[in-house]
Amino acid sequence: QHQEPAKPAVQAPWSTAEKGPLTISAQENVKVVYYRALYPFESRSHDEITIQPGDIVMVDESQTGEPGWLGGELKGKTGWFPANYAEKIPENEVPAPVKPVT
Repeated sequence: QHQEPAKPAVQAPWSTAEKGPLTISAQENVKVVYYRALYPFESRSHDEITIQPGDIVMVDESQTGEPGWLGGELKGKTGWFPANYAEKIPENEVPAPVKPVT
């Protein structure tokens, strides 16, 4: 029974550590898909990106903006582009991330 007071001290680091994985799991819930640009689109404002036919844009489907627009990343720039200017790439056709083969 004498060990009871010590328990909260032992658990204290865990209570703060438990909050950590939540941010990780939230990031894992980000639905990243790839879109292939079909038509050229010239960005008209700082929050849009220019795409060219054949560009592969990484799109975070959890980011929702105006209807008909997708938020994506291309060549290190993030911004919006019209959804109907690109087509979703089926997951089995997505170019695999370049990883060293082990």
